[in-house]
Amino acid sequence: MCSHRASAFTLVEMLVVISLITLLISMLLPSLGKSRRAARAMICSSQVAQMSNAVIMYADNHKGRLFPIVHSPKMYWMGRLERYWNEDDRILICPQTTGNSGGLGNADLNWGPIGGWGDNLAGSYGMNLWLLPTGAFANDPNMIQADYHRNLDSTSSLTPVFGDSQWVGAWPDDIDTWPGNTYNPPNTHLRGFFMNRFCNDRHDGSINVSFLDGSARLVRLRELWQLKWHREFIPGEPK
Repeated sequence: MCSHRASAFTLVEMLVVISLITLLISMLLPSLGKSRRAARAMICSSQVAQMSNAVIMYADNHKGRLFPIVHSPKMYWMGRLERYWNEDDRILICPQTTGNSGGLGNADLNWGPIGGWGDNLAGSYGMNLWLLPTGAFANDPNMIQADYHRNLDSTSSLTPVFGDSQWVGAWPDDIDTWPGNTYNPPNTHLRGFFMNRFCNDRHDGSINVSFLDGSARLVRLRELWQLKWHREFIPGEPK
């Protein structure tokens, strides 16, 4: 009569299998992380495109005119445009951000929530405020906003409307300097520094930007200086 030895894994064999599985998981995790970040960046791109289209629809409904900067409830851009995204303010939040800052945002945190004129909202995006006509900062000598919003090509694929930002908006200029810290850029309310608000490393060295032609795409941080933020902006390199 023949006898058969029972087939079973030895302890050494089991340890080898476990080690191989652990190794495979460690190799896959970075790829899965990159895939998740890429998916979040795509959602973010879609959101800023929708917000840009809201601006276009507002202009279409108001004889081509946009709204001035007014610090009153429902009068800032969030309140003016809210009905164009059916008051679903989740569109203001980039899926890559992890929470609210209570003030200025950074690469990981949203700005706000902001009371009063900010309608108690938090968000991840800022508007290119050069697009708006004379408003609250029209007489600020540090700004000199006058008429830069006029004569912009409404089909331009180079004029930003919204982008990932540490604050609700800014007036980027070609004289603006490189912030150095792109995780938590310094916020200085002066000409020469406004690009800082958009220059935050939220999507692996890039931010999502939407444009006047309704498109949206990832833009590398240094490429922000190559866009056409206002009609007198001279595209180039960071200072």
